[in-house]
Amino acid sequence: MRNHAISTELLNHDYTYRKLQTEHEVIEKKLETLRASPSLDPTTVTQLKRIKLRLRDEMAAIERRKLH
Repeated sequence: MRNHAISTELLNHDYTYRKLQTEHEVIEKKLETLRASPSLDPTTVTQLKRIKLRLRDEMAAIERRKLH
C-alpha cells in the first residue's frame, strides 16, 4: 500500500510521478466507459488494464526511490 504522505509530496513536486498519476486516471475513466458500454471489447479492456498496472508499477518504483 502506498504511503499517502509520500504520494502527496510526489504529486506536488515530481513531474514524472504527477504525469503517471494523470495517465493512470485517464485509463481508469476509459475503463469505466468501456465497462458501461453494451459492446464491451475484452481485448481493449485487457490492454488498458495492463497499461494501468504498468503505470502503477512505475509510480511504486518512484515511491520506493523516495523512501531510500
